[in-house]
Amino acid sequence: MNKKDFRIQYPLWMIALYIILAFWTYGVVYTVDISLNDFEDVFVVEDGGMYVALNTLPVISIILGSLLLTIFFVFYSFKVKRHNKENPDDKLGATFLYNATEFLEKDEMWKQVTQKATKKVYTFYLQALPLLVVVMYFPLDRYIFILLVYAMLIIHNVIYYREIRQYVEE
Repeated sequence: MNKKDFRIQYPLWMIALYIILAFWTYGVVYTVDISLNDFEDVFVVEDGGMYVALNTLPVISIILGSLLLTIFFVFYSFKVKRHNKENPDDKLGATFLYNATEFLEKDEMWKQVTQKATKKVYTFYLQALPLLVVVMYFPLDRYIFILLVYAMLIIHNVIYYREIRQYVEE
């Protein structure tokens, strides 16, 4: 395998997806909060007229995030199709996005490489999850907790990518 193999680049794609989702989630959390808690404050009647009082940052977050997600999935599907065309023996299914990168076991050497990378990722989770639980005791906005989960997923992919990258041909 070389560094251009899509399965090697997969953690980078996941990092990009989590960053886009974190941005998009801000608007979604705001919208859900308004819908469930303060919906009557959205429509303001003043001087005989009614207008919508929405915070523009969450609206931009939803619109731009949705656009970025669409662009991401278009490029992702092109990348998977190209990989499948170039590697007919190692085709990736449409659900590859939902598979863990730890199952990148092409041969015995890669099985050992992914095992080592997976061990480091699980060690990270063993240390990070108790800290996340402690942080959740504090009365913070729930978006902060969502961001912390995204941060953990990004760090997971960084650890995994850095480990397998050591064994890739240039």
